[in-house]
Order: sequence, then structure tokens, then C-alpha cells
Amino acid sequence: MKKLIALFTVTVLLFSFVSCGKAEYPYTYEGHVVTEGLYSYYKAAVTASPEKYSVSPDDEDGINAAVKQCCCEYLAAIKLMEDEKIALSSEFKRLAAENTENIWSLFSDYYNSIGVTKQDITRVQTHESRLLQLLDYYYGAQGKEPVQEMDLKERFVDMYVGFKAIEGSLTKINDKGEEVSLTEKELREREKLFSSMAKSINEGTASIDELNTEYNDSLGIIVTSSLSVLLTKEGDPMYGDDFFDAVSGISHGKAKAVKSGDSIYVIERQTIATDDEDAFMSYRSEVLQDMRMGKIEKKLKKLIKEMTVEENL
Repeated sequence: MKKLIALFTVTVLLFSFVSCGKAEYPYTYEGHVVTEGLYSYYKAAVTASPEKYSVSPDDEDGINAAVKQCCCEYLAAIKLMEDEKIALSSEFKRLAAENTENIWSLFSDYYNSIGVTKQDITRVQTHESRLLQLLDYYYGAQGKEPVQEMDLKERFVDMYVGFKAIEGSLTKINDKGEEVSLTEKELREREKLFSSMAKSINEGTASIDELNTEYNDSLGIIVTSSLSVLLTKEGDPMYGDDFFDAVSGISHGKAKAVKSGDSIYVIERQTIATDDEDAFMSYRSEVLQDMRMGKIEKKLKKLIKEMTVEENL
């Protein structure tokens, strides 16, 4: 029993010593910390997409500086929230939690392999939510400097193009079960078919929904609803790099056959009006980010210059 008590006492003393000791994190500021996992997350992000952070892939010093900037912005966002005496709303907390769950369910193996925990992903997503909270605080409808609704709507119309589309593939499955490109003859036939459908729409002899039903019938697919109006913007990862420009070049109400990536489309350009509240409200937050998130980033950069962030690398 005495041995057990002695062992327990030593354990408590060791725990107390560790607890009282100062844990070293890569970056700290006034009690807030950047964990090793959070640092690893930003290091991996910058290394994977150096162009996004305006650094060269082989510039180690530049990469490290970009990582430090990410870490400092993380701490600065916390400070700015504190300075303005605002807290993360339940809406943005929920968004951070949902994003964390989605990301962790897909990429947990990868993040575990580089020393990033689920808690670190939560920290990253909470930071993203803080930026949105600050954006709303300064520039939202009830913010300090609200952006006028008409300005947002006009930007929405500039950012996005609306369209209906019939999509066909430029690939096929060969006898070995492999996905391969169409032959030259097959490609010409498909291009001719899609150009013919676009011509029918422009001449008014058939609607895009009628042609979509006919095309899918030929593939053995039953269509049960009309085509939805889709929206896309420049750089949309759902489509090829040239897709936005191609759709933007089509007159409103007109159709054209467009090739992009491994697909060919019949595109009918749709009008997005500034009085289309349903479409606008779905993208309002994103439009506000496009217009004003740069100002939030400037506020953080200015704050970082005033902060004394402790570095422990």
C-alpha cells in the first residue's frame, strides 16, 4: 500500500510539473496558440499550392514565410474578434462543425499521416467561420459598413452566368473496360449531333428540354423532369478552364455546342436578373465574400504588424 501511495504521489508531482511547465507551440499570442498540427496543416496547404500564396515551389524561405503568415492570420482573427467584442454565432459554429465532419470523413487518413488531428481541422474551420463572422459584422446587412443590396446583385450578375445544358461524353468504355477517347469518326458524329441540337433551339423548332429527353432516350435513360438553370463562375472546378468564357460568349436565350474537358454540351444561355431573389439569395454570401473579404484580410495584415507573436520553431 505504501508503495502504491508513493507511486501515486510521484505521478501527481510529475503531472503537476508538466501542467505548470510552459508548453511550446510553433506560434503563440496572449494565451492563444497555433498547435503543431495546425502548423502542419498550413505547411501542407502552402506546399501543395504555392502559387495560391504567391511563392515559388522551390523557395523554402518563401514557403515558410507564407506558413507563418497563415498562422499569424489565425491568431489575428481571434484578436480582432476580441477587440470588437464579438463571438462566433451558433450559425457559424455549426458551419465549422459540419465542414470538419465532411473533411475528416474524406481525408482523415491523409491528415493523420502528417500529424493533423480532427481538432486541428476544427481549428481551421473555426478560423474560416471567424472570417465570415467578421465579414458579416463589418459589411453584412446590419454591419458597420453594409454593402447595398443592389451593388451585391449587380456583382452577382457579373460573377455568374446562367445556363441549361445537355451533356454528352467525349469518352467511351472499350472492350477491356477501360475509358478511352472517342475515335475521330465518333467525335465528328457527336459534334454534328450537338451542333444540330443547338441549331434547332436557335431556330425555334425544338426546346432544350425536348431535345434533352430525345437524347437521353437514345441512351436508354428516362428523363422525369425539366432541365434546371445552372450557375457557374470563372474557375468553377466542376467544369473545364475554358467553360466560363465559352458560356459567357453565348447571347442570352441562344444555344451553342461547347466542348470542355471530356464533355460536350448543348448550352442555352439563361438570363440572371437582378430581381431574381431566389437565385441571388443562394449566392449572396459568396458575392459578399468576393466584394469585401479582401478588406477583412487587410485588417488582419494591419493587426499582425501591431502584434508581437512569439515564435517557437
